[in-house]
Amino acid sequence: MKVASRLPVKDLPLRTEPVRPPSSAEGVPATPLQALRELFPAASFSAEELAELEPFCQVLEVPAGQTVIREGSPSDNRVYFVLQGAVSISINGQFILRLSKRGDIVGEMSLITSAPRSATVRTDSPCTFLVMHSTLDSQALDPRYYKLRYYFSRMFNLILTDKLRRTSDRARLYEEALQQIRLYSHLVDGASDAIVIAGLDGRMQHANAAVETVFGLDTGQAEGQPVGELVLWPDTLPGGWGEAADQATQGGWHGEVRVARKEGSPIPADCTISLVQDSSGEHIAYSVMLRDIRQRKDYEQRILAQSQELERANQSMRELDRLKGNFLTLVSHELRTPITSILAYSETLAQGMVDPQDQGEFISIVHQEAVKLSKMVDKVLAITKMESGQMLFRFQFGDLAAVVEEKVAMMRSRAVAKGLALAFQAPDNPTPSAFDAERIGEAVEQLLDNAIKFTDRGAITARLSQDGKESLLHVQDTGKGIPGDHIATLWGKFERVEDLEHHTHGLGLGLPLCYLIAMAHSGQLRIASQPGQGTTVSLILPHMPAAAAQSLV
Repeated sequence: MKVASRLPVKDLPLRTEPVRPPSSAEGVPATPLQALRELFPAASFSAEELAELEPFCQVLEVPAGQTVIREGSPSDNRVYFVLQGAVSISINGQFILRLSKRGDIVGEMSLITSAPRSATVRTDSPCTFLVMHSTLDSQALDPRYYKLRYYFSRMFNLILTDKLRRTSDRARLYEEALQQIRLYSHLVDGASDAIVIAGLDGRMQHANAAVETVFGLDTGQAEGQPVGELVLWPDTLPGGWGEAADQATQGGWHGEVRVARKEGSPIPADCTISLVQDSSGEHIAYSVMLRDIRQRKDYEQRILAQSQELERANQSMRELDRLKGNFLTLVSHELRTPITSILAYSETLAQGMVDPQDQGEFISIVHQEAVKLSKMVDKVLAITKMESGQMLFRFQFGDLAAVVEEKVAMMRSRAVAKGLALAFQAPDNPTPSAFDAERIGEAVEQLLDNAIKFTDRGAITARLSQDGKESLLHVQDTGKGIPGDHIATLWGKFERVEDLEHHTHGLGLGLPLCYLIAMAHSGQLRIASQPGQGTTVSLILPHMPAAAAQSLV
C-alpha cells in the first residue's frame, strides 16, 4: 500500500509490490490538499481552514480484495473518503451496500463517537482513499483538538446535507419511475392487442389481459409455457420461434401467424417480435405483440369475392361485346342474303322482266328466302324469350317417338338430295311422357338439320330409347366431326365452327336453342365427336319434367 503523507496507517496490511504514485492527470488527486479542495469547495471551507486540515490527512492506494475496516474493531480516529475504485460493506458477513462514487465516506469519525465499528469494508477493485486521522488527545487540552472537532462537525453537516439531497433526489426519481411503470403497465394491460413478454429461453413470462379477452387464453396458465405452444408459425418460417427470435435480434420480425386455442380453430393474427434490452444494451427478453386480424381477413375475403364478381361481370361484358360483334357481322351477312334475294326477284317481277312461264319459279324463290328469314327471326325471338323467362311451354302427355318419326320423315328429302341415308330407330314399347311437342319438334328438326348440313356422305341415324325415368334421343352422323376444343363453345349464341369445305351458314343459334329447350324440360344436351368419324348429339329428357309436374297437377 502506498501512502502520500508521513502519518502512520494502522490496521492496513502493507503492499509488497511496487506502487506508482497517484497522478492528478488520471483524475485522482495526488496530494491531501488537492483532495480536500475537490471534496470540500471554497464555499464550505476556506483555504486557511483546508491548510489546517491537511496535516491530519493522507492519500492511500489499496489493492483489490483488502479489508479496510474490520467489523467489531475499536475505533482508531480514522475516516476514509473514496477518491477512486469501489468498496463493499457487509454486516455479520452479509452484503448490504456498494460504494463507488467519489466523495463517498467509509467508516466513522471517532472524534464524534467512540462506538466500535459495526461493519466490514472491503475493496472490490484497486482504490484510492483520502484518509483523515487524528492523533490529538482531548485530555491534553490541545486547542487544535476542539478546532479539529469543529471542522469534523462541519464536514459531517455538509456530508449529511449532500446525502439527504441525493437521497431525496433518488426518492423523487424512484417515485417518478414508479409512476411511469404504473402508466406503462396500465397501457400494456389495457391495450386491445395481446402483448406477451418472453424470456430468452422462449417461455412466456407475462401476458396482458388481451391474451385472454381476445384470444381466450388463460394468462395464468400461459405464463411459463413456450411461445411455440401459443403461436403457430407460417410455412415461410420453418424454424419457428428460434428463427423468429434470431430475426428479432437482428432488427425485429413481423408476419402473419395463427394463435392456438383450447376450443375452436386457431385465430389469424398479425405478429410483431422485438428485442427488449436494459440500459446497458444487454438482451433481457422478447416482446411479442399479437393483433387479431379476423375482421381484416373477412374484409379481404369480401374484397376478393367482389373483385372476382367484378371480373366475372367484366368478362361477361367483354363476352357480350364479342357476341354483339358476332351478331352484327352475322346479321349483316345472313340476313342480307335472303333480303337481297327477295328484293332482287321481287323487283324483277314488278318490272315485268320475267317470262310468264318463269314467274312461278321466281315467286317460289322469294317465298323460300322469306321463310328462311322468318326462321332466323323466330330463333332470335325464341332464345330471347327463353332467356328472359317469357316463353310459355305447353306440357302434355304424348308419344315422343311419333314426334321424332314425323321430323325424320320431313327431313328425309333433304338428306336424299345430298345422297345421304336417314333412318329412325324407335323403341319397341314407346313410353308416354310429358313434353311440349312444338318445342321438342323444333329441337329435333334442328339436330337433324345440323347433321345433314355437316355430312357429305354416309348416313344419319336417329335412335330413341326409353327406360322408366327418361328418354334418350341420339342423332348420329358420319360427317367430318367437331374439334374437341370447339365443342364447349357451341352452347353460346352466335358461335359456329367455320369450315372452308362447307362454307357454314346460319346465325349459330341452333344448338343454343336446343340447349334452352332441353333445360326447360329439366333435361340435358350432350355432344360427342371425333374428327373424321362423325358426331353424336344426345337429347336427354325426363318423362316428367319439374315444370310439367307443376302445370299438369
